[in-house]
Amino acid sequence: MAMQKKTLVALIPVCALAACELVTEPDYENIACPEGYTLCDGMCWVLASSPQHCGACGNACQWGQGCADGVCGCAPPTTLCGGYCTSTAQDSQNCGKCGNACDPGQVCSNGSCYCQGLVCNGACVDVYSNPEHCGACSHSCDGGYCNGGYCYGGYDGGPDADADADAEGGADADSEAEAGDASEDADGGSDSAAE
Repeated sequence: MAMQKKTLVALIPVCALAACELVTEPDYENIACPEGYTLCDGMCWVLASSPQHCGACGNACQWGQGCADGVCGCAPPTTLCGGYCTSTAQDSQNCGKCGNACDPGQVCSNGSCYCQGLVCNGACVDVYSNPEHCGACSHSCDGGYCNGGYCYGGYDGGPDADADADAEGGADADSEAEAGDASEDADGGSDSAAE
């Protein structure tokens, strides 16, 4: 237990209009702390392990730090990197050791950088959002954007592009067939008129 609050009270008479009553008020100057505890700010603290009063009254550790043997530091398994405690096993800016940043698109797992996407041309890329490698390496959206591994507004128009192309091709074929029927009718009509 890092702190133990032990407050002694003094009974102070408060009188008003000739009537008196006893009111309890803490006596912060005469608190006796148990062995191993020190009086700080009216409470008893263990200076060897208290982050609020680490090693001395008023010596507060930084956020995220603990106090061991009266010295502020990071609680295991975290490490102090750049002024804050972090897990070098998972921090992609301090992966495995302080200052070892993973490349863009990589994550830190067990202190090593890993590519979550695909390695395209030597770089880790997210093929679900990268417009130069959308859905696969070197599949460019040609000015469009990539979402979910499909291009929109550019190269292939998205996941329904094949269906759209089929529909357009079918419409073109139908138009050509109708045009051909109309010209045959016109030719047939002029042949019969000539007879």
